Parts: sequence; structure tokens; C-alpha cells
Amino acid sequence: MIAVSVAGPVNGEERALARALGAEVVHAPGELPDLLRGLVVLPAAVPRRPFAEIDEALWRRALDANLTRAMELSRAAGPRIAACGGGAIVLAVPEALTEPGWAHLAAASGAVAMLARALAAELAPGGVRVNAVTVWPGRLAEAVPVLRLLLSEEASYVVGEVVPAADDGLARWS
Repeated sequence: MIAVSVAGPVNGEERALARALGAEVVHAPGELPDLLRGLVVLPAAVPRRPFAEIDEALWRRALDANLTRAMELSRAAGPRIAACGGGAIVLAVPEALTEPGWAHLAAASGAVAMLARALAAELAPGGVRVNAVTVWPGRLAEAVPVLRLLLSEEASYVVGEVVPAADDGLARWS
């Protein structure tokens, strides 16, 4: 079983991604099935705000909805995946956060990417691979091939990496 975790009500794009991965949608650690081979944690949406207008509540909301949620889900999924003989956890982080208004989400996303690297070292001995994948907001469908690969045994050698899910258009200029 593969699970895709979303932070709020499931939108059509998230539902399509889960369907493309043959996954069940969950919101909280308690909803994870016991027989689990893979988990994808999608980023939570937060409002865009100029840095000077980000109050402590919004800062904490971005961290809790993304970093703390990823930690709690990974902590619950790790033993389940190990008990099923191994598998993968993929933490998705938003790409393109270098524009003004996203400092809070950029900080949370950077922390989630580093969490993936730290968890990879801790969970790998139990057969659980952990990686992060960068996704473009509104373009989750582009992440499906990379997510399929990272969830599969074909990526058994990929551990603790941050993998871009899609080209942002810059490759055509190189």
C-alpha cells in the first residue's frame, strides 16, 4: 500500500496524483495503514505574504503544516514500512520559492529537505529509503514519474537526495 498525505481538503490535482500512484489519501498519522510500502507527503499551502508582514502565527503555521507534519507522518510510517520489508518515504517541497512573499514557506521547505536527509540516515538500516522531491505549485502531475521511481525498488540506491520533479524551463537554455 502507498499513501499520499495532504494537509487539508483534497483538491483535484492531489486526487489525480494519488490515483496515478495507486495510492490512498491520508491526512494524519493515525490514518496510515499498517501494511505500508510507501508514503508521499505533499506540501501544505500557506498564504503568500511579504516578509515584513509575516507574523509569528503565520510563521508557525508554515512550519507546523509542513515540517512538523512531515516529521509526524514519517515517524509513524517508518516502522510500518520497515515491518513490510522496506520501502520509501518521499517528502515533497515546493519549488520556485525565491520570489518575494514566500520566506516562511521557503524556510519550512528547506527544513523539510534537510529532514529527509537526516531521516534517510536513521531509517535506511531498516530498509526505509527517504528522499525529498521538489514540486512546482499547480504542476503536481509533472511529479508523478519521479515519485513512481522513488517509491519503486528501481531507486533502491537513491537515499537522502533532493530530486527535482520537473524542469522549470531553464534546461532548454543550457
